[in-house]
Amino acid sequence: MAPVVKVPVPAGSLKVAFKGDVPKVSMVHDDSPMYGIFKIGYSFQALELGDGTIMQELDTYELVAALNEYSTDPNRYMRMEMTLPAETIVVLTPGAHGLIIEEKWGKAILTRIQADSPLKKEIRVGMVVDTVSLGDGYTITGHTAMEINEALNSADESSRTLILKSPASDLSPRSGSLPTGRRIPIPMGTVDELGLKVTGNNAAKIDYVLAGSPLEGQARGGFIIDTLTHPEGHMFSGLTSTQLKNCLNRTAGVEGRAIIVSTPSESKQVTGGTTKLVLPAMGGLEEFGIQMYGNPAIVGAVGGTSPFQGMIFRGYQVQSVGWDDGTEFRNLDALELEEVVTDSSGLAGRYMFLTNTATGSDNVVDVDLPVGKLGITLKGTPPRLTKMTAASPLNGVVNIGMTADILTLGDGSMYHEMNTMEFTGALKSTSNQAGRKVRFVQLEEVGLTPKPYAAQTDEMNVILPRGKIGVTFKGNAPCLITKVNPDSPLAGKVAPGMAVDYLTVKRRDHMELNALELGTLIKLTTDVPGRMMKLRLPSQVNEFSKVPDEIELILPTGKLGITFTGSVPI
Repeated sequence: MAPVVKVPVPAGSLKVAFKGDVPKVSMVHDDSPMYGIFKIGYSFQALELGDGTIMQELDTYELVAALNEYSTDPNRYMRMEMTLPAETIVVLTPGAHGLIIEEKWGKAILTRIQADSPLKKEIRVGMVVDTVSLGDGYTITGHTAMEINEALNSADESSRTLILKSPASDLSPRSGSLPTGRRIPIPMGTVDELGLKVTGNNAAKIDYVLAGSPLEGQARGGFIIDTLTHPEGHMFSGLTSTQLKNCLNRTAGVEGRAIIVSTPSESKQVTGGTTKLVLPAMGGLEEFGIQMYGNPAIVGAVGGTSPFQGMIFRGYQVQSVGWDDGTEFRNLDALELEEVVTDSSGLAGRYMFLTNTATGSDNVVDVDLPVGKLGITLKGTPPRLTKMTAASPLNGVVNIGMTADILTLGDGSMYHEMNTMEFTGALKSTSNQAGRKVRFVQLEEVGLTPKPYAAQTDEMNVILPRGKIGVTFKGNAPCLITKVNPDSPLAGKVAPGMAVDYLTVKRRDHMELNALELGTLIKLTTDVPGRMMKLRLPSQVNEFSKVPDEIELILPTGKLGITFTGSVPI
């Protein structure tokens, strides 16, 4: 049962509204003498007059009549049960609302009202925040306290409405409705700097907007991004999340960008949208860093310094090209397109429409390399593809700007984490070998494949093959493995950082070797089969083998096959 309060009621009009068979407070006017004393939802129990008369079990009509009849009585009291209203609607004023909303018993409960809150005298602690409606049309019901607080904090303060309900009432199921489609200006910055999380393989969709984002309160999770526009007139429709993020990141310094968004039910976007590029008045495809091939013309590569890098991708098909006077060409092959763009240099208002059928925006591309020259130029660490000839076998397969990740030779040797000199050197030295493969990646999106390392173990036995082993040792005994070459037969089998306990050659254990002694022994015995190297963790200092100070042996009869030298026989 709810607590009961007995309060004096002054003479005159109370300016309090009641409703129901059991009278409940439904409204308290701001200038009411009972403002802040009576709260919406309080239930009437009794009216006590100055002469001691007690009036109980009145309905709303009877209570209002009694209050009016005895309005001049200055000694009246009312006894009210402090029940919660079934529902109340609150419109928040601009500024801090002072409401503390917390998750309790699986519900978003109003647990406290701060002393300086403008709602302190109007609403009740203990109510459930059932619905939040914002001025842009965004509405959520049945959400958690954290989600409600985020929505209130991110909203324009000019219009925020709450529907509060008693925990005993029927609460609304979880649902949400987004505002109708809109154009949202995008400030300068990358996707991370904008605080956007975008997903979607067919249509880019806003997953959520981080707190503090410059787009907070405008862009909302669930919006479909139909179109991205640039101030120059470029328009990008139907982008996947990867393409959209790439375009936003590549043009992070551009002012005046905007996205046109809609709700999933409103979006008319289909897989494979269109891109409109506004071409500079001067220049041809070569100046723009765009390579085309095929009939109809298809984007083969976009140069790393192209003004359209990140806006179009390998595999985009040219639909039309034209300019402002109405001239338009359709279904051109690559040579015809290059000729039209070159011949129209100097004309203002040139544009190109492309269909977004890209395959070149893949994050990872594995390429089988033919024998001979590749016709590509790479720069930097790791090697980034910056240029390719029209005749390159990689043209139309790999996009300019991608990074060489892994080189695999025909014998299975794999090279990781190379710089440009190492990579091009390996390509040149193996140019006549068949079976080579290269993996190219979009470095910003997937990163490089980590170099495979064997895991360190307490101890391990390694059989050394004949020939070079491609392992570098350093230090005094016990020396450490510091490097395993990518083409080493032990790559992926032994781990850098392990220490060499001993090397067994022809059933003889060689121990306490420093790096120079071990390396020399391995080279001298390179043709000996069955050599075994014992490895341990360097921390196992008490486990390493040591040459004994003395040893007693029982000699068999016959020749021993041992040679001694020195004044002290060794």
